Amino acid sequence: DEITIMRDGTWVATEKADDLEMDDIIRLMVGRELTNQFPPKTNKPGDVALEVEHLSGMYSILNDVSFKARKGEILGIAGLDGSGRTETLETIFGIATRKSGTIKLDGKQVSNKNAQDSIKNGFALLTEERRATGIFGILNIRENTVISSLKRHKKGFYLSEKSMKEYSNTELQEKLGSRKYARIFLILAFAIPFVWLCVLRPLIMDGGETDSDAYYHMKMAELGPSVFCAKKFPWLTMSIWNDRFADKELLFHGALWVVHGVQKLLHLPTGAPFNIPSLLLIAAALLAFIFAMRRMGVSPPLIMTFAILMPLISANFMFRLIMMRPHVLSIAFLLVTCALLSKGTLRFRMIAAGVISFIYAWTYSNPQFIVIPAFVFALAYCKRDSAKVFWIPAAAFGGVMLGLLIHPQFPNSFIIWKVQSFDALFGPIFADNLQKVSSEMLPMEMLAPKFRWHKAMLPFYIFAYLTLLCFCRLAVMKGWSAIAPHIKATGFLAVLFTGGMFVALRTVEYAVPFTVLFGALVFNEALKENVLVPLRAKPLKMYLVYTVLAILLGVFSSSLNLALTPAMVHPALGIGKWIQQNIPPETAVVNLNWGDFPTIFYANDRNYYLWGMDPVFSFALDGRHAKKVEKLLLNLERVRGSAKLLGRLTNAKYAVLLARRENFVNLLKRNDWKTVYETEEGTVFLLE
Repeated sequence: DEITIMRDGTWVATEKADDLEMDDIIRLMVGRELTNQFPPKTNKPGDVALEVEHLSGMYSILNDVSFKARKGEILGIAGLDGSGRTETLETIFGIATRKSGTIKLDGKQVSNKNAQDSIKNGFALLTEERRATGIFGILNIRENTVISSLKRHKKGFYLSEKSMKEYSNTELQEKLGSRKYARIFLILAFAIPFVWLCVLRPLIMDGGETDSDAYYHMKMAELGPSVFCAKKFPWLTMSIWNDRFADKELLFHGALWVVHGVQKLLHLPTGAPFNIPSLLLIAAALLAFIFAMRRMGVSPPLIMTFAILMPLISANFMFRLIMMRPHVLSIAFLLVTCALLSKGTLRFRMIAAGVISFIYAWTYSNPQFIVIPAFVFALAYCKRDSAKVFWIPAAAFGGVMLGLLIHPQFPNSFIIWKVQSFDALFGPIFADNLQKVSSEMLPMEMLAPKFRWHKAMLPFYIFAYLTLLCFCRLAVMKGWSAIAPHIKATGFLAVLFTGGMFVALRTVEYAVPFTVLFGALVFNEALKENVLVPLRAKPLKMYLVYTVLAILLGVFSSSLNLALTPAMVHPALGIGKWIQQNIPPETAVVNLNWGDFPTIFYANDRNYYLWGMDPVFSFALDGRHAKKVEKLLLNLERVRGSAKLLGRLTNAKYAVLLARRENFVNLLKRNDWKTVYETEEGTVFLLE
């Protein structure tokens, strides 16, 4: 009663049977410990994919075989030699004659009279003896690769050598996507665009920032949790924030506070331009984009190409990406959300949507945006996963509501969310119907862009058009139902956000990454399906050319942004210091333009100001009073004694206007406004 074990033709061990456990025998057989032999099953089989009923063979022992194979499961047929397992598969595939029985694929009966018929119906067979029956030994690799799809390569009465060569090059593409090369491509996918923007951003900023909001965010980080976790914000006297404050970007400011602390600890510069926190945001967006492509099945070489393309394809998007603002983090959140919703069990996707939405509610001013991709992905997957999939957007909305409910600044969190997300977006539309007043001084980024802006978007529009053409070709070849749901969902989001750019400029923040992601998914499928893609026959050359084109677009976009350097917003430290030295602390100073608040607040936080961040918050406090102030500011040249009148309306003695409003400053001087301090940074007026 002994057991002798041999491996690779050599003796390994001879032991008494009583002394060996099953794990010992397995270890000796395979040469290593074999753990997790029977891992837990996590998949949930779906509908019946293949159904065989009463199958019998004409010239074999096969008799009355019936079984069902469901989507999401692997069905194994086991048995000794001669038991009929091989005959079962050969009869289903049509290379053994069937006597009786039916075969159904997705509920539809198929004939499978022969191998050609079976291939046409979507079946494939890996034979038991691959050397004997699985290849044509006298043919080369290319001919064996295309043997099951000869019609695709016919050209008249002959086979097209060029077509077969292109098709067989898929093998090289798969090699390029192997693990050995994947890491290199993924590292380059992040390193090239990130290093590019690391070099470019300081050159563009020239000591300033792309817009004034960056100064508000950095000031909140400097002041710390005692301010961004408070329920009052006294620095704005004509704003609902004054006594009902909730930081709509709480976690964003918390993260900046940590980064600012580390910078101080390491003695790194913390003033403008804020390159370090901004580049960390850019890194988050790039990593999220790469993660989304990787999880959705894009090959590593294409990931590299499209990761370079995404931040560089458009000067307008690049300008928004290098801003030190929370929308960059929002881009990362939405991309990660789509990546997680692209596959996994329903339970996993629900939990992912709920958790991300909860965090997002503490991070971004419009947290309801996270529900959009959740709903679109649910719509794309509903046919496959049934109506239960709509629990995913429900979980996303629930996560947002829960985030606002257990927010440290509740109930102000709901009040500010309502003002930011409803009043700011729909207030101007419904103002007359609701007999309310709304601001006429809307943020430029919320308005429709002008033709000149669209001209700079031309490379992006060409790319979007080519992607759409390729997608249509794919849909025609494969059929709409064969297109993967995550590709449909990403495409819908790309179209939605790209269309939104014609309504509001800042929608470009989402239009570009989602359209480029859609392009990556479409081109990845096109290469698999032999759809006409330039240079497909030479993969190495193709990836190289596409990458070079992406870099050339980056040069073009960068040059456009470098031309904007003189327009950067510089910190008004000098004028802030003068106000601090000459006007008592906590005294209100009227910032004549609400857009000046972030810059002047960063320069001097000892005094209070009138309004800022968005006029909608002033109208939420007292719409009629805010309308009076705004109307006066818009008609200063028509109102005699406008300085005194503004002083009475705001209970303030001083007003400030920064230098980039030079025309406005000259207008005020012509209307006898008294200046008490004037510098290149701006002007301080006396409201008397």
